[in-house]
Amino acid sequence: MVQTPESQHHIFTVGDAQEQFRNSTEQTTGYRDLITLLIDTGFDKPFQNDSYFDALVLTDVMFRRSKQSVEILTGPALDGFLCELKESFIELLKRLKEVGGKVRIIVLCDKKPEQLKTLELMRQFPDTLNIAFGTQTKPLQHFIVCDSRIVRVENIHEPITKSTRADEIKAEVYFNDPQKARTLKTFFNAVWTTLKPEKALSAP
Repeated sequence: MVQTPESQHHIFTVGDAQEQFRNSTEQTTGYRDLITLLIDTGFDKPFQNDSYFDALVLTDVMFRRSKQSVEILTGPALDGFLCELKESFIELLKRLKEVGGKVRIIVLCDKKPEQLKTLELMRQFPDTLNIAFGTQTKPLQHFIVCDSRIVRVENIHEPITKSTRADEIKAEVYFNDPQKARTLKTFFNAVWTTLKPEKALSAP
């Protein structure tokens, strides 16, 4: 939805999108407010996530509107993504902790990352945040389901790095689609039951 700056000498990358999200407070806030306004006035079409910057803003809105549960199926680039969304993600964990809700994350990767900052949050929210690692035999669409009605479904893409073109990350986001959410949540639960969730990190 957002046009990302690109010149003939520079390709707008994931790293650029992260920096823009961090530093362009006015643009990010304006985009977030527009999405919120459309949702609150009954906009029922999917939002087109046309770049990594869109992904950050739309997921930020999803987290801010979630009150009960979140399921995320993603790849090893999760850590960089959630680090950019740290403020809304921690607020989400606090909110769900108060109501006994949960955030469950499945990270699909060939090898478990040696360091994952997101795992550190399990120490602060041991009963709220659950993470499991798994492998895949074929490419799978990554997705997020919030409150069994908000959904983000991502197109299959190559592994993400900071130098990846930002516009390679495409998805559709639905803010009121219980049927699609139910289908994805059923799939998530089926995969989750085959995995062993990580334990909260021990206190230092």
